[in-house]
Amino acid sequence: MSAGSLAGGCLCGAVRYRAEGPVIRVNHCHCGQCRRVSGAIAATWAAVPVAGFVIEGARPAEFRASDFATRSFCGACGSTLFWKRDGAEKIDIAVGTLDDAAAIRAGRHDHVEVRLPGFALDPQLPSFCADGTKL
Repeated sequence: MSAGSLAGGCLCGAVRYRAEGPVIRVNHCHCGQCRRVSGAIAATWAAVPVAGFVIEGARPAEFRASDFATRSFCGACGSTLFWKRDGAEKIDIAVGTLDDAAAIRAGRHDHVEVRLPGFALDPQLPSFCADGTKL
């Protein structure tokens, strides 16, 4: 993906963020944790470098959903915003929170072995299982 600038925020506007730099990866994730945190049958994430990521406005609330990552959300309205793996140099932004979400295109499906039957996979995108196996 190319370099650029992304901006977004939560539903109520309390938390805003911006990201400068390349979009590293955009994926639809079908894992149970992403389904629960998003309230949808899949979540779409855009990974960007931590070095160019800035939170503006209110600090998001955080939840340690696993032993390797922290998820962030608005403490006022509850919007899922982003998640970061411990020690990673990238952060994954919930694409639906971007001001221009239509400009972002997913490049892959992840955790397809646990996807719900109501989600048809885009046959043009590669699909991967949790173990990295490509379908």
